[in-house]
Amino acid sequence: MSDFDDNATGFDMDKQLEYSDQPMELIGAEANQKSVDIPEITQLLKQFAGLCLNYTDSDNNCVRQVVTYDQNISSKILEEKMQLLCSLNNSVSIKLCTVERVDNMHKQLLQQFHDLFNDENEYVRAYAEHCDQAIKAKEAIADQSEHDEYTEMPYVRLMECIAELQTQRTAIHAGTADIVAKYKLRLKERDMLYKSMLDETATLEKYELEAIELLEQLELEKCPRALNQETQLK
Repeated sequence: MSDFDDNATGFDMDKQLEYSDQPMELIGAEANQKSVDIPEITQLLKQFAGLCLNYTDSDNNCVRQVVTYDQNISSKILEEKMQLLCSLNNSVSIKLCTVERVDNMHKQLLQQFHDLFNDENEYVRAYAEHCDQAIKAKEAIADQSEHDEYTEMPYVRLMECIAELQTQRTAIHAGTADIVAKYKLRLKERDMLYKSMLDETATLEKYELEAIELLEQLELEKCPRALNQETQLK
């Protein structure tokens, strides 16, 4: 080897070229991997959103069954209440037991209505949570999907529908609160009426006892008078 040889240091040109090509292959592999990962992530997000929707539908079905059951019970209680109210017109001297029973049934009915309102609020809350999850899932894939995976409508229209439903929910909640307030007021009025009826019933019982005692006293006085009249006639 001469002193003026261009490859005096023993540098391997083929090996250097092999190393210079390797980073470009890695870069291409990484780009391909990213292009493959995006659809997979989108599919996983869709699957997750579908599972959330199925869970929410199942929960909503359970709530609907509870509400239907409570409505049936309330209808039966209301029917029995009407029968008891009609039975108050029967010719019974003292109706205190019947009045107490009607009052208890009325309280049970109001409690059933209160439970129904709570179930409705729970249903609305679950639906609101479902909407939040759907919005988050949509925002996660908003750049890769043009339509919503649940309703197949544009994203802008979906947001408008959600805003409209939230407005309706607010109106329904306000109406429900107003109905609850009216029922509480009616319950208070009926409690006052019930107490007044108890006082009147106690007064009537007192008058009835006094009348019975007076009748017994008249019966006792009637016997000696009849004997005296018979003696005088003889």
